[in-house]
Amino acid sequence: MSPQHSRFRVTPGRLWLSIFGLWTLLLTGVFNTWFGSPGLVQWARLSLLLSKRQDKIAEVENQIVALSAEQVRLEKSSATQQREIRRVLGYVRQDELVFDFSAEIPRPGPDSPAVAAFNKK
Repeated sequence: MSPQHSRFRVTPGRLWLSIFGLWTLLLTGVFNTWFGSPGLVQWARLSLLLSKRQDKIAEVENQIVALSAEQVRLEKSSATQQREIRRVLGYVRQDELVFDFSAEIPRPGPDSPAVAAFNKK
């Protein structure tokens, strides 16, 4: 037998190695389009998505606890109720003064007489 033929001879070790290699490729999801098995790539993607969703659930649960505490505070405290009514609805007590600084000062446009007079100088 020539040295070339002994190199390509199938031995039990090579057979198991090739089966293990093929099995590993199938697990990675490289052949996803042909075999339909998503493998480890899909598992990793879904694990990441699961952890993100669990973080979001924990965040929403914390918001629920905070809102529940605020609800109890609003139901029990008349001072808190008055403050929120004034803040949200804009109500004012009789002994309060309100200064409205939110209105913008009108600026003269390019067609106004003041701008035209300034440009003539």
